[in-house]
Amino acid sequence: MDAEPDPVPSFIPFQLSAAETDAFIDELYFETDNTEGLPPQESVLNELNESRTELHSRVQTLKKDLKDWRGMLNTQVKSYREEIGDLRDSLNSEVEKLKSEFQKLRSTLNVQMEKATSKLAELNEPEEALPPQKPNDSEPSLSKVSTEEKVASIFKDLQEDKWI
Repeated sequence: MDAEPDPVPSFIPFQLSAAETDAFIDELYFETDNTEGLPPQESVLNELNESRTELHSRVQTLKKDLKDWRGMLNTQVKSYREEIGDLRDSLNSEVEKLKSEFQKLRSTLNVQMEKATSKLAELNEPEEALPPQKPNDSEPSLSKVSTEEKVASIFKDLQEDKWI
């Protein structure tokens, strides 16, 4: 009772097989004299083939351009990495030189400080050994003159070492 609906509408006065339908469609769209404004099948296929060939060519060109660009970019990156490595090595050697120079300077300054301290200690020892004298206002005291001369000689010694 529940019959399947007929795939062909009932208002069509005739029945066509699948092969007849395909032939009818081919005749209607592709084998006409283009009276309906549709291009013939061969020209459509030719245009599609030309378009496909053009697109394929453009894709190949873009692939080649991308490959060339990547190669150039890789070359630049390699060059910049080498340059940065060279700069890093140069900077590290300069830093090491500066550290060494500062260490030498520090040790030289420590030696000079020790020399100056020992000379000042030597200058103070003879004054303590002499008996105290009463200063005379008209003449400068011997202890003041000798101390000034001693300090001047210490500065002279330091200047000869070229640190002042």
